[in-house]
Amino acid sequence: MRQGLKSKVLNFGVIGLAIASLAPLLGEITPLFELFAHFKVHYVLFSAVLALLALKARHYRAALVALVLMGMNGAAVMPFLTITAVAGSDPQIKLINLNLRKANPTPKIAIEFLRDENADIVMLEEVTPKWAKMLGALSDIYPHMLFCDDMSVCDLGLLSKEPWETARTRPRTTTDPGVIVAKYTNNRLSFTLVGTHLDVPTPAIDKGHEYFHSRHVKAFSGLLRSLEGPLVVSGDFNATPWSPSFNRIIEGTELTRVDGGLLPTWPVQLSFAGIPIDQILTTPEFYGSTMTTGPQVGSDHLPLIANLRVKG
Repeated sequence: MRQGLKSKVLNFGVIGLAIASLAPLLGEITPLFELFAHFKVHYVLFSAVLALLALKARHYRAALVALVLMGMNGAAVMPFLTITAVAGSDPQIKLINLNLRKANPTPKIAIEFLRDENADIVMLEEVTPKWAKMLGALSDIYPHMLFCDDMSVCDLGLLSKEPWETARTRPRTTTDPGVIVAKYTNNRLSFTLVGTHLDVPTPAIDKGHEYFHSRHVKAFSGLLRSLEGPLVVSGDFNATPWSPSFNRIIEGTELTRVDGGLLPTWPVQLSFAGIPIDQILTTPEFYGSTMTTGPQVGSDHLPLIANLRVKG
């Protein structure tokens, strides 16, 4: 490849990377730009490749820009690349979050996974009436089950070994996400569990041309700030933990993502190259909790398995 053509290709790559890296800053103006925020890990890898190619071609300006962008994107994802908590031998509360996928071709595998894991609490998304019926096969383990009344506007399900004090569901609207809110008391701690499935970050075709995702994030954040006491939040956020949406969700709360590293959950076809859009969050009372991903169960999402521990 001629030197001039190499320079043009490198310049094009660096400019494209810069646009993708900076686009999320315009998310408040046009929410579509926030989509670019979810691929920062990929930008880090791409910028490293660009920097090496630019250095080899002695295109030092392009190499410098690529390294700056690598540092900028790397700083955002670095807190989620390492595991700081140390898992103990016996979790006090084992929680699974799983987007079942409405059109899951192998539902028996998902049911068997839930039975084998034998978690204390399971939060589910994309639950249909058919799924709810199949999940009844787990009633020997989970005598306490809660599903949204109208699954066309709230696709959540809660399975629990122990009874909750109170529990309620709220349907999804154009302004509010579907949620399950359950109050628990175990032998050491009373806490509130909130499950949700936020809308995908695509434009809503309506009069205001707004995004349901942005509206849901705003309403969900308000709900979390209104709840008092220890809190566990579980669901499909359709947002990575370094995205502006995620930061808006936890703004004004003490919630943090349960420790476990990057943990990409979607799409399963990309394996480690996917993005972490399913989340489990806790307040400081659960400091030291850990989570990991589970196996493929026929969904386009991997399950999250959290071992929640009550702080000392």
